[in-house]
Amino acid sequence: MTRLLWKEWHERWLWLALWTAAMVITAALGISQSGLGAEPADGFLLPLAFALIAGLGGYGSELKGERATFLYSRNVSWKALLLAKLLPGLATAVIAPALGALAILAFIPPEYHRLLTPGSLAAGAAAMAGLSGAGFLLGLGCSIILPGLAGSMLVMLMGYAAAFFYGYLLYEAIGISSSELSLLPAFLLTLPIAMVIIARFGITLSNGDRLRRFLLVLLGVFLIGMAIDLSPPFRAFAHSQTHDKTYITSSVSPSGRYAIITESTEGKNAAFFVDLRRGKRYPATSAGADTASWLNDNYLCIESRSGQLQGTLKVIRYAEGELRTLTFNGVDIYSTRYLLSPDARRLLLAKWDDLTVCNLETGAQQTLLHIPRKPRTLHRGKTERTTSLADYWWQSKDVIGYLDPFTKKRVLVTVPLSEP
Repeated sequence: MTRLLWKEWHERWLWLALWTAAMVITAALGISQSGLGAEPADGFLLPLAFALIAGLGGYGSELKGERATFLYSRNVSWKALLLAKLLPGLATAVIAPALGALAILAFIPPEYHRLLTPGSLAAGAAAMAGLSGAGFLLGLGCSIILPGLAGSMLVMLMGYAAAFFYGYLLYEAIGISSSELSLLPAFLLTLPIAMVIIARFGITLSNGDRLRRFLLVLLGVFLIGMAIDLSPPFRAFAHSQTHDKTYITSSVSPSGRYAIITESTEGKNAAFFVDLRRGKRYPATSAGADTASWLNDNYLCIESRSGQLQGTLKVIRYAEGELRTLTFNGVDIYSTRYLLSPDARRLLLAKWDDLTVCNLETGAQQTLLHIPRKPRTLHRGKTERTTSLADYWWQSKDVIGYLDPFTKKRVLVTVPLSEP
């Protein structure tokens, strides 16, 4: 057993080391393992990727040539070999998050130390151990079918494709949502079953024989999963878990004074503008917007019809004790830039061919400059190159400046005090 463990360490030490290093570094940077609870940040995908690769290389060496036959000729049991494959990865899944917890203690800012408790650190480490350990086991299960890292990845892609097709088939046939299916547990259950069966009976077989056994197990487990998904008790349970569930998203203004909160229930959206200082909320009309963002304390959202590149800009702003929603037309969804005047009373809509000013108090809209879309004809029949506005700015609260695209000179334009 000791020699088997040494063999596994010699073959996979690099990926195990990278797995551990990724866990510690991302934890120290605060982008993966959390010291304040179980839920990790998005950076957990990096150590998870190394854990998956460490597992994908598990049985790859034994499946090449006659290595498995030679190994079993040395009085090695399949149980000992399987245990030797499992132990390094499972040990790393425990040790790496523990080192990550120590990195959090060492590098977290001092003001957060009072929030750390042994329970919160243990919960964060346990969550990362479970995630990375599951990734390792997933890779190890895929590695026992076809030889090499490429073969393991091919098996994983085949399983993913089968799960996708299964979900798509049921959704198109009877409208079952993928969030209510048992296909993911079915696929994850297939791997340990197939791994034990092949490790016990088929590691010395040909690649085709191992692949056929894996596909038979996959088909059997998926059929069981389909029977569960279609059963009335499971459908009733899935409906009870998803019925009337409300999803809430929020976006806070840069100043921290206001927020937009969107509540989604069964495909219906409701938005609210919240004054965080006074604790009041007002109905808003940003639900269903194509794009939305904050510009200081003004919330900008664009709505358009399907397939159109132009839409309607709605500016939601709180001023003088009331919430106002202003609407401006003819906004390009992807190419319009927004510049707020120094006194925050006007909004400049800058596109490649025109500059438009919107009055945020009256709702008036006025085009100050428009460049012809067709090139102008110069002397001797020469045609001017197509150009566009690239530089523009607020010179003051009543003056806009831009760089003329034809003459390359600075031009200042005074905004009328009362837009039509």
